[in-house]
Amino acid sequence: MIASGSSIVFILQEHVEQSKPGSKGIVIELKSLTDIDPRLCAVTTLKEYLTRTKFARETRSCIQLLLSYVKPFGPVSRDTISRWVKFVLQSSGIDVNIFKPHSSRSASTSKAKPSDKAGWKSESTFVKFYDKTIVEDTFANRVLQ
Repeated sequence: MIASGSSIVFILQEHVEQSKPGSKGIVIELKSLTDIDPRLCAVTTLKEYLTRTKFARETRSCIQLLLSYVKPFGPVSRDTISRWVKFVLQSSGIDVNIFKPHSSRSASTSKAKPSDKAGWKSESTFVKFYDKTIVEDTFANRVLQ
């Protein structure tokens, strides 16, 4: 992770599911939204989170981004992350009987499709599992209420 004033860049070196053979990694850049709506700025939120969790990272030499908020403040499992996402969805008024934490994967990938950032090596896999209809602004509006 590389943080600058107006963006945070993640460079994923490990092979991920949608990586093309021989690819050198994936670069994900989060750009600041403070000029649009600071409440939705992932860069500001992530920097604040890193500041607040600095003590846990220093004492445990932890490199994982998401940490438990109860002692001993160690790395969390994917099951914990799934529970957190489900809680946020439910708190935002999303029907968690229809939309599960994994739904965010297909939703974000479908949203990225028009900008050609999805990067899937097989179009048929993308169409079958991830090319979903996007309901505009529903989640964002609920989060901001």
